[in-house]
Amino acid sequence: MLRKQFQDYLVVSELGREIERDSWARRPALKKGHEAYIVACAISPDGRWIVTGSADKTLKIWDVSTGYDQATLHGHADMVNCCTVSKDGRWIISGSEDRSVRIWDAAEASLAATLQGHPLEVADCDISPDGRWIASACGDMTLRLWDMDSRQELATLAGHTNSLKACAISPDGRWIVSASIDSTLKIWDANRRKETASLKGHSRMVTCCAISPDGCRIVSGSADTNLILWDMERRSQITTFNGHKSKVNACTFTPDGRWVVSTGDDKTIKVWDIETGSERLTIPLNNPGASLAVDPFRPFIFCGVIQDNLHQYDLKGVQYGPLIITPVDHGEGPTILCPACQAAFPLEKNYPGKEMTCPDPGCSTSLYINPFVVDRTIKQKKGWQFWK
Repeated sequence: MLRKQFQDYLVVSELGREIERDSWARRPALKKGHEAYIVACAISPDGRWIVTGSADKTLKIWDVSTGYDQATLHGHADMVNCCTVSKDGRWIISGSEDRSVRIWDAAEASLAATLQGHPLEVADCDISPDGRWIASACGDMTLRLWDMDSRQELATLAGHTNSLKACAISPDGRWIVSASIDSTLKIWDANRRKETASLKGHSRMVTCCAISPDGCRIVSGSADTNLILWDMERRSQITTFNGHKSKVNACTFTPDGRWVVSTGDDKTIKVWDIETGSERLTIPLNNPGASLAVDPFRPFIFCGVIQDNLHQYDLKGVQYGPLIITPVDHGEGPTILCPACQAAFPLEKNYPGKEMTCPDPGCSTSLYINPFVVDRTIKQKKGWQFWK
């Protein structure tokens, strides 16, 4: 199989300083992997591979360390609008203009299932932290939930008055956030499958949304050129990030929850300080940015660029705060997994809600342990439980 390299960029200034064009270098790249531009991208939980979805109807899996294309996933009949990776790295979920959601076995690079039921295009998708269900956002104004085991539809959530553009599931699996052309976001109770709040603040369609790794904040981007940071518990606006000159297409949090990264039609990537609400970094692009993924423990940003390929930016000199980790119970008691060294450790009762250093002697990564546990041992409608 011919392997192709994604485009790789290096940003060599520290976060908080203005970037000059001369301060970043470009490595030579081989031929592009996709035959059309990249619409979506998502990175594996260990940061070793990244998946991209394209207007060429395919997904590709790339080795992050080498930049080479490892596999191509064929199956969609139209443009791939979205993709995500399960928290255990086992599954890739994708959605397409062909109205389907597809489940792929990441290790085998093969199609596992096709979920059909949306009457219009699938704009976005996410998978629950316990890996038991999927949420997909559709152009028919609904959010649909799917069971991973039976591959059947669980529920249709209606409430928006125009097409959906994005969705995200909270790290404890309790809440779903959806974003719509109707200029609102909605928060849904995943267990009761009911709307609990409608967030109004954007003046034009909401194009993207993400939930912080501690589940406390939401960020949304819009065609009104702004991003809004929301308080999840209070269902209220915290601050507005002003700086993009045109539509925002993608937004995400860094793994320490301290920074928001965004890209849009103004041909830039921007990094925002969520505490001050200030723009801390702007990276110029040659074309509009369509999608974003952030490495789980290193300050790497991946950006799919319209009419171009996948770009990687290494933010030199940037140090993250404690990486936010959610404990998982696989049946032998809750454990925590360090994303940097991939070592797993039992969850002690004094860990939740605290900062700590990775217990592995060879790793000094600073961690913050979420005060809830994702339960992957019992098939239950909740799919989550709080640490007791």
